[in-house]
Amino acid sequence: DAKRTLGELFEDLVKAHQAGIVYGDRWPHNILVDPALGAINIDFDLKLEGPGKELDLAQVIFYAIALDKDRSPAALASLLRNVQKDYDFNLIKKFVGTKELRSRKKYGDLSGVFQDLFEPLCMTNSEP
Repeated sequence: DAKRTLGELFEDLVKAHQAGIVYGDRWPHNILVDPALGAINIDFDLKLEGPGKELDLAQVIFYAIALDKDRSPAALASLLRNVQKDYDFNLIKKFVGTKELRSRKKYGDLSGVFQDLFEPLCMTNSEP
């Protein structure tokens, strides 16, 4: 169920970004999961300017790993490869790294997990 829900969440987020919609403030309390309807985003009171879609995706990536008891990026890796051309993964890595550093007291040191996740994405993303 978690893998299916994560897939639905990413599919919804990417569709919103393709339509020019940035949800903003994506964290578990702003995402509902209904067995029949799937992932539902709520709470859109934050207005982002600049690279909002990268920040949206960074927040979802961070919490997907931080709240996973196995701390495994495996499910995320394939989802992210499918949308790689649409995002600046170097910027997403920076956002996630900042969040990870500020959240170590609560979630522990996740830097190695994120390094493993982003290394192939950022290398491919930066090629001409």
